[in-house]
Amino acid sequence: MKTQVRILRDIQLRRDGHVYTVRCSRVEYDTKRPTGKKLHYLLYQQGSHYGTVGDCCDMLTHAELLDLQRKGFVQIVCGRR
Repeated sequence: MKTQVRILRDIQLRRDGHVYTVRCSRVEYDTKRPTGKKLHYLLYQQGSHYGTVGDCCDMLTHAELLDLQRKGFVQIVCGRR
């Protein structure tokens, strides 16, 4: 089992001075890179498959993901091998 991120509530991102509410389907946790260089994928989509019109992907640094966890938007679940 690998590390997963559970979405607890809609994520609010601050970009360019604006706050965006993101109804997110999942966060893909970057397990390959060292902690300081991790980039996680924030995927928000219309349906069950990514790729339709209106679907988006954003990148989160590890610090941003931890900040979202502190604020109660996500829960990081560490898996065991």
